[in-house]
Amino acid sequence: MTAFAHPLIRAKKKLKVIYYGDPICSTCWVKEPYIRKLAVEYSDHIDIEHRMGGLLESIEAFQRKTQSVFKPEELKNLWDSTSQAAEMNMDGDIWLEQPIESSYPPSLAYYAAQKQGITKALTFLRILREMLFLKKKDISQEYVIKHAVKIAGLDIKWFMRDFYSPKIRSKFQRDLQDKEKWDVREFPTLIFVNDIGEWEKVESAADYPTWEKALVKVSRQPIQKQVATYSTSYLLSQVDFLASKEIAVILNKSVKQVEQELEALYLKGEVIKETYSHSIFWRKKDSNFSIIRRVNSKSKAIIIGGGMAGLTTAINLKKIGFKAKVFERRPPDGRRGLGFLMLKNGIDALNLMGLGNKIKKIGNPINYFMAFDLQQNVIAERDLNDFLALRRGDCIEMLTSELEEEDIAYNKNFSHFEYNEKGEAVGVHFKDDTAEYGDLIIGADGVRSQVRRTLYPEYELEPVGYKEIVCMVDLPELQDNIRDTFFKLQDEDLAMGLVPFGHGKYVWFLQFKTSKHALNSNDTELKREFVLNAIKHFPPTFKQVADLSDFSQAYFWDIRRMKMLPKFHKNGIILIGDAAHPLISLTSQGANSAIEDSVLLSHFLSEYQSVEKMKKCFATFTDFRYKTIDGYTKEGDALLEQFLGEHSTDEYKAPFTHADTNYIQAKFV
Repeated sequence: MTAFAHPLIRAKKKLKVIYYGDPICSTCWVKEPYIRKLAVEYSDHIDIEHRMGGLLESIEAFQRKTQSVFKPEELKNLWDSTSQAAEMNMDGDIWLEQPIESSYPPSLAYYAAQKQGITKALTFLRILREMLFLKKKDISQEYVIKHAVKIAGLDIKWFMRDFYSPKIRSKFQRDLQDKEKWDVREFPTLIFVNDIGEWEKVESAADYPTWEKALVKVSRQPIQKQVATYSTSYLLSQVDFLASKEIAVILNKSVKQVEQELEALYLKGEVIKETYSHSIFWRKKDSNFSIIRRVNSKSKAIIIGGGMAGLTTAINLKKIGFKAKVFERRPPDGRRGLGFLMLKNGIDALNLMGLGNKIKKIGNPINYFMAFDLQQNVIAERDLNDFLALRRGDCIEMLTSELEEEDIAYNKNFSHFEYNEKGEAVGVHFKDDTAEYGDLIIGADGVRSQVRRTLYPEYELEPVGYKEIVCMVDLPELQDNIRDTFFKLQDEDLAMGLVPFGHGKYVWFLQFKTSKHALNSNDTELKREFVLNAIKHFPPTFKQVADLSDFSQAYFWDIRRMKMLPKFHKNGIILIGDAAHPLISLTSQGANSAIEDSVLLSHFLSEYQSVEKMKKCFATFTDFRYKTIDGYTKEGDALLEQFLGEHSTDEYKAPFTHADTNYIQAKFV
């Protein structure tokens, strides 16, 4: 953050503003634009000290104190109505789905963050509020707080030491005691204090002019404020993420005027737009890549495949101006699958699309990876940044909601292409005897791509030497122990992983060498018998997870790979995602690289207006992606060799790739 973001962090001023708020206080959130405005306009005169007021010790304590029954529906309705009126989005559904247990843990976390600097602490507090109000995360939970710590760039070990320090608790308690002395009953409450101890208190219902009057009163002399005169683009260059309302309040403009100005920058690909139910948020684009929005284009794009690659490409091409349509071979409810890990490159790509917070809203943050041997000795561990566990169905649903109903056709099985006299595909025929014609044709139909097989019949998928069974299980009793850690148990011929997906749901997988274990059937009982027998010597938690699973819902994968294609395009058709470069499951890169492909292809396409020039950039896309995909493939080969060969605890590699992706260079959080 720059000095602009928090101009209160300067030399000591004559006047002090004690600001009592709370991380979960909805009124504090909607007053955020005005606190920022106060800090900007009176930065030469005031210091603002943020104190936590202890809004919710616990739901039980609240009920005892108020002699009332906790009613989540009322809080949801309050948040929703307040959000709409204030134009600062809040998702009240959290009170129905996962009520916040207490505001004390995030309050203590704020005080712990202060030990690493006031500016970092204020940034951290903002991140906590965004996680709650925009991403629907329960910030009273320690694993959510840890995730916010990492986003804020705080030292996690230093933070955790302070978080549990008696000194931090004492500081919080002193501020709560002072709150009683000031008789603070509402949040936010601002107490304006001059250098001789005179003070003026203003409670939450007050508007900005009332704050100003209190400030003038305690100053005992006229105060010249500094009205912001800079542009919206400059403001966004100084502060990472702001709502239209915040920008409007700070710059003394209407929300309509601000959104008109930023929409023009958005169409040029210069800013990122995130749309919520009751407000729009904007962020600066910190990347060399962008998707330039064009309008009134009559060009049509045909996208074969409705998974991650296909849906994200349709969203991006519609923004460019294409009439994009997805043709998916399965019915609407046939694409749900189980889940996957979203890594940094996938998150960065979605951020560039303006969907970063939406994906974080439905994902479960993963903060740690730990691998064990059968004696439960730790053979590898690491902190994780920008890792999410996502249910595939939730992700598909989120992406589908960004499109219109007519943008996706289901039960459309690809048959063959129709070519023009130049040998370029101009139409797609389906097995139901229908055909579609378009200007761009994109193959995004997954690992076993029929489009790829048509273009490159000589390239076949080959077994790699291991298979995998994957299943989701509902075990809420495990939550306290492993809600943010990816565990993997490594045996000589087997590996079993367990990943928390939030709300008590876990995905487990069993990988086994085909040279040592034989399973060639997807029969429910055979899968169950095989797994329970294979892991009978595993620790109790892993056996419990498998025993309680519904094996009729378990997926059985025969993992295969393929040599790199000479290029990702042929005959006027471009392949993306697993259709272009199938990656083995050990890399955790399938969905991530698919979304990455979509964003980068759309970036190159958006630089041109003619379809002919767009098709020529297929080669540019291939050249650009080839080195990175080759890196993912080689890391996958190393992980495969580790699994199939003898394991060395000194060289154990975590089951996800980290190939260089410096071309995105996204710093969005």
